[in-house]
Amino acid sequence: MTSEQIECFFKVAELGSFTAAAEAMYMAQPALSKRINALEAELCVVLFSRDKSKRTQLTDAGQIIYDGFKELHGKAQLVIERAKYAEKGMTGTVRLGIFENQIIDEYLQEILNDFAKHCPGVELYVTTDSFDGLIQNLQNGTLDCAVTLQYDLTGRSKIQHKTLYKLETVLVVPKIFMKDTKDRYSLKDFADKPFLTISESGNTFLNRMIKAQAKEAGFKPELVMASDEKNYMMMLELGKGIAILDAYSKCCNSPNVECIRVAEIGGTPFDLVWSEKNANPAFRYFMKYLQI
Repeated sequence: MTSEQIECFFKVAELGSFTAAAEAMYMAQPALSKRINALEAELCVVLFSRDKSKRTQLTDAGQIIYDGFKELHGKAQLVIERAKYAEKGMTGTVRLGIFENQIIDEYLQEILNDFAKHCPGVELYVTTDSFDGLIQNLQNGTLDCAVTLQYDLTGRSKIQHKTLYKLETVLVVPKIFMKDTKDRYSLKDFADKPFLTISESGNTFLNRMIKAQAKEAGFKPELVMASDEKNYMMMLELGKGIAILDAYSKCCNSPNVECIRVAEIGGTPFDLVWSEKNANPAFRYFMKYLQI
């Protein structure tokens, strides 16, 4: 069995004609037929029905061979590609972290899928953690990089970051606060409701953002402090206050809240974050792919 025989077999199966297959492969039809006949003799099966009045079709046995060969051919090509990347040293693992209360958004999914196609020799390992856990794991070398909210990076040392994209931001309102149904809401519609935030030591940016946006809307917000991110999400679901979150937060899927779009709130930047000391060669290929 030769690669030429298999290529001839694929081409006839796909075009449904010995003549068309021979033309597509720039070879004489008798030469193509000879290769198919030799393949059938070696496999001891008839691959094609040869009724001249009809389109050339795979026999039942031929269809099984075709499906199996296609699968093997695809795997073989992947192995070859990986070998080529290994020859260039483009192998290894990139360890990526995302915030534990996020679902993987469509933008990140596209980045990961496309990188896997461009660099199949590099494995992408994705895990989740808290904001602080992500940063700590970057600094101790457990992670190569993380995708997280830009505002969480304020005051962090020994890390670098670059914005990858922005996600839509929504007002997440406990249903117990929803008295009226409107087509359009503004931030001021909720001026009499408490807004959830995290203790000053845990997230100074979130506090500033809520106060600034409320001030612009014409009111001073009542702030309810959560101790950390997990407590923040729990208090939201329990109806202790309103949150400002990106639309891909897991809490947005809770049956206990409504996600409302208001004009005063812009998009949420998500950044790729990495340690200045990262020396993983596979991570360098990931950065090169992202043009960072």
